[in-house]
Amino acid sequence: MYVEYWGLDTPQYKMSMYKKQTLYQQEGKRLVSVYPQDLPDLDGLLTAKLRHFGFVP
Repeated sequence: MYVEYWGLDTPQYKMSMYKKQTLYQQEGKRLVSVYPQDLPDLDGLLTAKLRHFGFVP
């Protein structure tokens, strides 16, 4: 399980982000992506995502 905060919005950063997401998928890794707009409800987001992956009852 990986948690990635994607906080920038430049073309180079987006390319790096896409490459990492593709690598996680190819390797069968679980990824929780967090974006700046998610920060006000970060606890709720992480709880929901972790529950989705079976980590929180």
